[in-house]
Amino acid sequence: MNFSVLEAALAYHDANLPITICAGDDGKHPGAVVGKGWQRKRFTTDEVERLFQDHPHANVGVILGKPSGIIDIECDAPESESDLAGLFDGVELPVTPTYKSPRGKHRLFAWSAESDRIGKAKFYWKSLEVRIGAGKGAQSLLPPSTTDGFTRHWLVGLDECDLSPLPAQVVERLKAVTHATQRNTGNVDTTGHVLGSLCSTTFSMLHDQLLRLEPEEAAEIAIRACIPDG
Repeated sequence: MNFSVLEAALAYHDANLPITICAGDDGKHPGAVVGKGWQRKRFTTDEVERLFQDHPHANVGVILGKPSGIIDIECDAPESESDLAGLFDGVELPVTPTYKSPRGKHRLFAWSAESDRIGKAKFYWKSLEVRIGAGKGAQSLLPPSTTDGFTRHWLVGLDECDLSPLPAQVVERLKAVTHATQRNTGNVDTTGHVLGSLCSTTFSMLHDQLLRLEPEEAAEIAIRACIPDG
């Protein structure tokens, strides 16, 4: 059993965070431990200890959005830090709890009712993965969870500073992307950038972005991309 992850899970639980316990081939799936309805599951201390006994290599995560009061913005590509600067263009990027994962930094911000109106569990703004937790829910693994041989670790801990709220300008930029995707009849990719007509743009241009999404969300984007717009 990985006692460091168990100890962290108990500490997060004691801090009243709605934790997830994740397993599966890649160690990221809460449903592999508790089945469907993981978004609504709240553990007792005894359940946490028992589940780590049953799943000794399990990881710990947190349910995002209203239940935890947390939003996660993940930099998971080489250009993501530059894209983050663009998202916060004109406003100061605040100090907020931050940790390192295999693909980049996770910055945790404070959930608000206004951010929830973005209306997505998770989506992409350019190369940034934004996890709001609205709708069907979303979760993120927390340190010291390990995947792909990499152990997540805090750069700025939850006990070192408060969760920073997202500036109003940032919320509006995120809304613009998701609302454009909802209005679109087939010419917006998963980063919110306008594509040309699919008559002259092959579907393979969307392939890499679709692979980053959950199957249900990827299927919805693919269907929208195939609807004629004229």
